[in-house]
Amino acid sequence: MEILAWALALIAGALGMLAVPFGLPGQYFLPVVAGLWLLLPVDPSADPFTINQVIGMAIVGVLADVVETISGIVGGQKAGGSRRAAWGAFFGGFAGAIIGTLTIPIPIVGSLAGTLLGSFLGAALAEYSIEKHRERAARVGTGAMIGRLIGILVKGAISVGLFAYAVITMLGLV
Repeated sequence: MEILAWALALIAGALGMLAVPFGLPGQYFLPVVAGLWLLLPVDPSADPFTINQVIGMAIVGVLADVVETISGIVGGQKAGGSRRAAWGAFFGGFAGAIIGTLTIPIPIVGSLAGTLLGSFLGAALAEYSIEKHRERAARVGTGAMIGRLIGILVKGAISVGLFAYAVITMLGLV
């Protein structure tokens, strides 16, 4: 039973890291599997995770989502964007991820390109609807796109960190 739990945890961690570039919440895969591990009918001293560690991993996962979501908004605002542009970047990135995944059937590439382009277009079009100034709208869209990319990279790094932490914990090094 313990070997199965180990295998599931490692697979969940690997799948979680691969899911993040698709815009999926892959950083939650490990806390879910670690939490399920605690429910297994095995010797509690054999559990590599404590409930506090599982909760901690879940909280880190939530923070990763917050950083990813806010980064595009902040990027657009740093470039001088309005509140409308911030919402445009948010919803544009979400819609772009779906459209990109469906139109560019290359794993990771389609969803990532769609998310970035959607953030750009959402922020730029929203800003243009207020100011009617193309250069300003393009600057705001670029800021939103760069911010979103930074957020995706940070979320990916957090996912890798969670996986490394889980492996180190399972090996008993923590």
